[in-house]
Amino acid sequence: MMIGILITNFGNVVAEFAGIAGSWSCSGSPSTSPVPVCAVIVWLIVVKGQYKSVEKVFLAASFFYITYIVAGVLAKPAWGSALIATVKPPPRSVWRSRATSTWSLDWLGTTIAPWMQFYLQSSIVEKGITRRQYKASQIDVITGCIFTDVVAWFIIVACAATLYAHGYRNVTDAKDAAQALRPLAGGLCHILFSMGLFNASLFAASILPLSTAYTVCEGLGLNPEWAGKFGEAPVFYWLYTILIVAAPE
Repeated sequence: MMIGILITNFGNVVAEFAGIAGSWSCSGSPSTSPVPVCAVIVWLIVVKGQYKSVEKVFLAASFFYITYIVAGVLAKPAWGSALIATVKPPPRSVWRSRATSTWSLDWLGTTIAPWMQFYLQSSIVEKGITRRQYKASQIDVITGCIFTDVVAWFIIVACAATLYAHGYRNVTDAKDAAQALRPLAGGLCHILFSMGLFNASLFAASILPLSTAYTVCEGLGLNPEWAGKFGEAPVFYWLYTILIVAAPE
């Protein structure tokens, strides 16, 4: 099980660094890849930082997801149609298509990902949450879930109002989506989408290896404590370091 988790999560970490490179290139920035620099930053934040300070950095990074909401508004979608389509199920014929089935599995897998559940539990233990603080922690989780769903909804709306409406149907990744938004929704919308993609990728590139290190160490009965020193939890930090070093390659 631990090997399976390692393989799966490593693939996701690679995808996050690919997202960093993709957002950088489609934003019109210099050809030099920021991936190695971002890998070092991610490693330093976790290995050299303390949990409370790192948590504040992650919290600040979360606000950049608002750029997706701004991009959706600037795309000027048909709000009435978007709201109706959100709650009204599509015809049965749509669900019979292979593309819809694949999309549904992708959506479910990225929404209810095991690494998120593992990290959530580990972070609650790491923060030393007591019974008195359970309610506040519960509100924190529910609020975060609602916020991420709202952001995801605006991503769908922005792409539907621009890409799909103008015949761009062969979009394979977020990089293509951001690039295609430039001539359709204006330079500002494209920049905002690229910023959101970069932040999302960098954010996940920090959390995913951390969650993996927590899960494997806990699963094998090792010390998973985020202590800030290699000597106190060597397996935890070495596993995190190996994932960060290997993924950008």
